[in-house]
Amino acid sequence: MDLKEMKKHADALDDSKKREPLKKAKRSPKRLLIGAFLLLLGFFAFYFNDTQQLYGNDEESILKVIHSIEGYENNSIEIVEIKDMNDRRYAGFLSDNNPGYIQFQKTKTEIISGSK
Repeated sequence: MDLKEMKKHADALDDSKKREPLKKAKRSPKRLLIGAFLLLLGFFAFYFNDTQQLYGNDEESILKVIHSIEGYENNSIEIVEIKDMNDRRYAGFLSDNNPGYIQFQKTKTEIISGSK
């Protein structure tokens, strides 16, 4: 294939000469208002969506927290006793027959959430 044929094929592939310039889209105030409203709605849905997991309300969630702590992942855990004092909950446990405890603090809604 010589140079003329290559140029001919390149021109055939290059259809940009045939295109018209793009027109700017009209931005009506109504569209901007709807877009701003949807953006604001999305922000509030994300901000006020309380997906925080609560722990300490039952023995199963206490075990889940203990197993998530480094060094206790694969240990055998046995809850010995759970005591509530004021706004705190203490859970005594045995980890492979070694004693330990974990402390939880009640939230404003009186639901107990996990803490170290």
